Amino acid sequence: MPKPMNFEMDCPFDVLCGLFESKSVSTGMTKEVPGGAVIEYGVTQKMERRDLLHAAEPFVHIAVSFGRDLSVGILGGWLYDKMKKSRIQRLRINRREIVISENAIVTAIEETIEMDE
Repeated sequence: MPKPMNFEMDCPFDVLCGLFESKSVSTGMTKEVPGGAVIEYGVTQKMERRDLLHAAEPFVHIAVSFGRDLSVGILGGWLYDKMKKSRIQRLRINRREIVISENAIVTAIEETIEMDE
């Protein structure tokens, strides 16, 4: 059974859409992502790009589930590639704020896995 890990991201809407490769997102959307993980969007309402043209950027909660075969480097690299295209500079992984860099994302994921073992 997959072991759950939660990411809480301060994330611009364009990054959120980029993660799901969609122009709109809604509660419960899931997507298999590189590295052997599945992301799930867990906010209470459907949003589209046009809804947030002048709004504050959303606080996004994304759950990441994975099994023992997770490739942390691949998942971390994929997350970094999606985020570097935006103006996002920080995110939180399990309530720990990190500066956006591939190494920092991979390290934070590895530390989260070690704490759970």
